[in-house]
Amino acid sequence: FPVLAKCDKAAIMAAVITPVIRPGIDGSVPMFLVNANVAGTGKTLAAHTFSFIADGTDFPTMSQGSSAEEDEKRITSLLIQCCRMVLIDNIASVFGNSTIDAAITSRVWESRLLGVNETFKAPMRMCLYGTGNNIQIKGDMGRRAIWIRMECSDEDPEDRHQFKIPDLRKHILDNRVTYVTHALNIVRGYVQAGRPCVQGYHPIGSFERWSDLVRAPIMWAYGVDPAESRSEIKRVADNHILLLRGIIRSWYNLWQEKWMTLASVRSELSTGCDTTPKGNLKKEMLEALCELSPGNRPDEWDSHYVGSLFRRSVGRSLDGRKLVRGTQSGGAAKWQVVPILPGNTDSGREGQTGDGVDVAA
Repeated sequence: FPVLAKCDKAAIMAAVITPVIRPGIDGSVPMFLVNANVAGTGKTLAAHTFSFIADGTDFPTMSQGSSAEEDEKRITSLLIQCCRMVLIDNIASVFGNSTIDAAITSRVWESRLLGVNETFKAPMRMCLYGTGNNIQIKGDMGRRAIWIRMECSDEDPEDRHQFKIPDLRKHILDNRVTYVTHALNIVRGYVQAGRPCVQGYHPIGSFERWSDLVRAPIMWAYGVDPAESRSEIKRVADNHILLLRGIIRSWYNLWQEKWMTLASVRSELSTGCDTTPKGNLKKEMLEALCELSPGNRPDEWDSHYVGSLFRRSVGRSLDGRKLVRGTQSGGAAKWQVVPILPGNTDSGREGQTGDGVDVAA
């Protein structure tokens, strides 16, 4: 497979070892994303090799849901079937939501069953994998995933032939015991050596046990960090933070500390996006909102996603300002952007009222 760097090869090792020793990892494991530059590179076959080795069969596969609720139903269904691994294949749109985040880091999965007044509850031990071309991620996915980058320079990569192993699936299944033994020996050797200190190693938050039993042994055996690509994936995710900063900055320059609902913001941005200074600010804010949360048309944005992101960002310092949330009597959220005063990160705004709004922290 045309992997980009040594750290990607190390990440492939981690993607193989993780499900093999998953029963011995008391805690969460990261998601593995096989990210290619073009279709036909072999990313889906590469992902299936992890399942061939760990389980001796093909991956249970699901498509990317259109919403967090849809993803929750699919993951719950797979857990009811006792699936140990799942592949989210051909990720096309921006990837990451509260359901996927919870599936990666939760120890226990709890979800209401569809059509009945019952709740399904089970230990969350499933390993998650994903594939896509130039995957774009958002939210907290940047710190929850390990990136495996594949790049093919061929104009038509699907036409490649004369591979060293023509039938990879058959080869792996015929030699599966050997591959599983190698995976176990890497971990066993590290443990028997007394778990020596590895230069540059430190446990990853939320994945401490995985770091000790998968990441550290690979770094010890091969001198390469399988999680090195996290800096790149976090940089991609941080693009959403940059967009959010721009939105907050434009918001404050347009409306100062005025209370606004997202409906009123949409109304304000629907007119006046001209060449005046105020019009340019509106245009910049509209473009950032559309890039952050695309709607059904190029000039639309998803207010539900923006509202969810705002709720998670209340009180966070963004370019020297922060969001404050309030609620109207009718239940619709109102938002205010206030400066964070020097020496006073609280800024004295929460708990006050404005325009008849009770501020909620």
